[in-house]
Order: sequence, then C-alpha cells, then structure tokens
Amino acid sequence: HHSPLTTHHSPLTTHHSPLAAPRHVLQLVQLHRSLELADEQHGRNWGGRAAVLHAVGHAYAVNSELDKAITAFRDALALEPLAASTRFLLSRALAENGETSAALTELEKAAKQGLWVSDRLMQGSAFEELKHHPRFRAIRSKMRANEAPRDNKSDNSKK
Repeated sequence: HHSPLTTHHSPLTTHHSPLAAPRHVLQLVQLHRSLELADEQHGRNWGGRAAVLHAVGHAYAVNSELDKAITAFRDALALEPLAASTRFLLSRALAENGETSAALTELEKAAKQGLWVSDRLMQGSAFEELKHHPRFRAIRSKMRANEAPRDNKSDNSKK
C-alpha cells in the first residue's frame, strides 16, 4: 500500500534509521544527477559547469573519496583553468592522497594565479606534513606576497 516514493524517502527522513545518509552524501547524489541532466541537455560546456564540478569535488573530499574528488576538480579546471580556489582544493586532495609532488605543482600554479590561503585553512590537512618541505615553504612565501596590497605595479609585472 506504500507508494514507491514514500518508501524511498522514509529511511532518509527518520533520524534513528541506520540508513539515514549524512546530508553531504545526499547533496552529492543530487549534484551528480543535476550535472548529468545538464550535460544531456547542453553538452559538456554549459556555463556554471565548473562551479558544479567544484562543489561535487568538495563533497567527495569531505566524504574522503579522494580519487573522485581529484577527478571532479581536474574536470572543473579543464573548463576554468584560472579558478585558483578549485586548484587549491585539488592540491589538498592530492596531498591527502599521498601524491605530494602533484599536490605541490598544483599549489604552485594556484599561488602564481594569485591565491592566498590563511594559515588556519592550511591546518588540519595533509599540508601540515609538508610544512618543512622546501617547495611548500617557497609557495607559502609566494602566497604571503599575494596577500600584500597590490599597489606597487613594478612587483606585479615579474610573474
């Protein structure tokens, strides 16, 4: 006597149910579905696709599905290579996946694109373990330069 819809929803809405999925997992399913639908309608180049991929990647990373997160971030960057925040998240996912040199390469690119990340954001991630890595320290000092006000044009010209 149950309609398929109500049976489908009940495990997700009841809090004590062992099937209750965390909200970000549900969000991920919805994001993925809307991505597929939009791709079907508009091909793979519709405006905003990179932003959705960024969100999908972020949700995967939160869920510790690093391979999927890395793929989503790379797809997003293929569409918007200058999205420094996406590149930062890609870098962090790579670092957490143990791909240190790839992580540092992406972080270097992001820093060159003007990314600045607070020390607080760097804490509690795989970047902690790279603190003393020479490449990482060079990136951090580049980022600190990014944080400074951009008044002096002369300094900005040498990229």
